[in-house]
This record gives sequence, structure tokens and C-alpha cells, in this order.
Amino acid sequence: MKKLITLLLALCFINIVNSQNVDIDKSTGLVKVDDKECFYLIKTNKTFLTTDFSLQNLNKEELAYLKSTDVNTLPWDERGNYQGMFLKMTFIATTNTVNIFPDAFDGIKQLAKRLAKAKLVIDNQIDPKAERLFVISNNGKIYKEPAPMQVIINNTNPNSNSAAISSNISIKANNIYNNDEFVGSFKKSVDSVTNNTTVNIYNKDGAKVVVAKRQGNIADSDWDVIIVATNKTNQVLYNSSNPLEKLFKYLVDKSLL
Repeated sequence: MKKLITLLLALCFINIVNSQNVDIDKSTGLVKVDDKECFYLIKTNKTFLTTDFSLQNLNKEELAYLKSTDVNTLPWDERGNYQGMFLKMTFIATTNTVNIFPDAFDGIKQLAKRLAKAKLVIDNQIDPKAERLFVISNNGKIYKEPAPMQVIINNTNPNSNSAAISSNISIKANNIYNNDEFVGSFKKSVDSVTNNTTVNIYNKDGAKVVVAKRQGNIADSDWDVIIVATNKTNQVLYNSSNPLEKLFKYLVDKSLL
């Protein structure tokens, strides 16, 4: 009996040690694990009955999209006895998918805990090993093997020929320059009623590549960046100091300009 009690106490202690303290700011979607900022879980396409989610790193770059989907769209052997809506999670870089079947009373915090427990986001990237394990353990589909995590090397040698040239954005009239090289142009408009800002952005050949929008009546709103080629929307941090230059720098760094 004493051995059983000791074993139970040991298991409780291990569970306490290994447990994570996961908090989410429901107004911003920022998720903290043990008081450390880890990722964003943003509600999108919210309707009366359904809500999609965007998993983003701390730079507001989308890493995965969780789309609310009717379970009746699944084959019988995949949905079993589950009823209602589920979340189809698609990893952006690989298009690997996994179906998440939340309990009826699960909220966004339970979803955040589930993603945090899987340790998917490390150093603002999806951990490839964690992604593969998460997909396989949840009977998901692997379409592409995740690439190894990028390692950023700080080359402090100013004379090195291999040192990358950082982007340096300047604006002249409606033209965009990177290190004094013309890379594109833009048209900006502000709605007189809503104060919402829309920026249409074109590459150096004149083709529209991005539409950026921001709500003017919300002080801490970010850019909704719509990529024309894919019709995907990413949220990009709004920087009140030189907002257009910061936005265009993001686009140049992502090779969109």
C-alpha cells in the first residue's frame, strides 16, 4: 500500500514538473508559455457558428492555418462518431495537414495549450520534427517532408564577400527603392468615413503583387497583407514609425518585391 501511495505521489510530482503554464491574451492572440512569448493564435473569418485560426510567429508571419470545417466533408472512417465542426490545420511551408477534433466546450485557450504542448513553434519557426510527430500522431497527411530549421549566422566581418546586403527602403513620390534600386510602386488611399487605409503595391514591371489594408479606427491594428498570386492573407506588424517603409521592407525581405 505504501509503495502504491509513493508511486502515485511520484506520478503527480512528475506531472506538475512537466506541466506548462499556457496563457493567451484574447484581445491580441499572443500565447505565452511559462511567461515566455511563443506565438500568436489569431481568430479569422469569424461567423456566428464557426471561427478559423491563424498560427503566427512573433513577427506575425503565418506558419499554419486552421480552418473550421464541417465533419460531414470527411470520409466515414476519418470522422467516426464525431459530430459538428473540426479544425483542418495546414502547415504553410509544407501543406501537410492534420484534423483537430476539439471537445464541444473547448475554447481558444485549450487549442493554444494543445499547440504549445506539441512544441511546434521554436525560434519563430515550425520545428520540423515536432510538425512531423504532430501530423503522424494525429493521423494527418504528409505531403512534403519539413525542411530543417534555418540557422541564422551573424557574420561580423565587414570585409566578407559573403555577407548579405540588408534591405534599405526609400520612397520617392509613389516609387519604392531598395538600396537606391527601383523595385516597385504603390497607390495609397484612405477612406474618408472609416479611416481605413488601403495600399496597392506593384512590382517593377507594373504588376500588382500585394494589397495591404489596415483598420484606421483601431489603434493597435496591424496590416492585413493579401498576396495577389495566392490570395492568402498574412498579418504584418504595423510600425507607427515609417509604416510604409517598414511594410515595403517586409515585402522585399520576403522576395515579393
